[in-house]
Amino acid sequence: MSLQPLINKQKIRIDAHQRGNGHIDRWDDSATDIHIDKRTNTKVNGKEVEAVLRIPINSSREVTCEVNKSPNAQASDKIRKEVLKAFANAKTRRAFIKDLLDELDNYPSNFTSQIKIASTLERLAKHFGLTDKILQHFFFDHRDRLEGVTIEFNGEDGKTYFIAANKNEIIVGEVGPSDVNAPKKLINWPKE
Repeated sequence: MSLQPLINKQKIRIDAHQRGNGHIDRWDDSATDIHIDKRTNTKVNGKEVEAVLRIPINSSREVTCEVNKSPNAQASDKIRKEVLKAFANAKTRRAFIKDLLDELDNYPSNFTSQIKIASTLERLAKHFGLTDKILQHFFFDHRDRLEGVTIEFNGEDGKTYFIAANKNEIIVGEVGPSDVNAPKKLINWPKE
């Protein structure tokens, strides 16, 4: 069982920034709020809206769901069910969280080597059923320091998926129409 249903026609972002202030905290700081942001379109009162679910990884904070930056119980119930279904298998859930926390423990050091960061992302991608790698793009700053990477995969369903990372976030999702011609630096993620 994989977590692929979480990324079908969608993206999730794993990060540690405090929403709204743009501040990126240290991944290896135990006080940091590491969380998964899941953006999806859902219907609320018959209208299609974008909802954002925030799932804390390393804290006891509540799972929150917002539509247009306001809490929304109707959207929350639907998305929570989808996430709970994806994480229902305890073995799958524990393996993903263990690997995620292991990789985040020294996350900044992964950017010292193309091999290290690619290995990290491939390890996390396996939890989403992504193993058939087709492309990998590395990005460097003006001083030739590794800045980010995007790896694309063929999914078992014939769709193309990706995992992308820079020093501040990891994004996993299905490559959508807006991503096809996007710069490969980091595949499009809507700004908050």
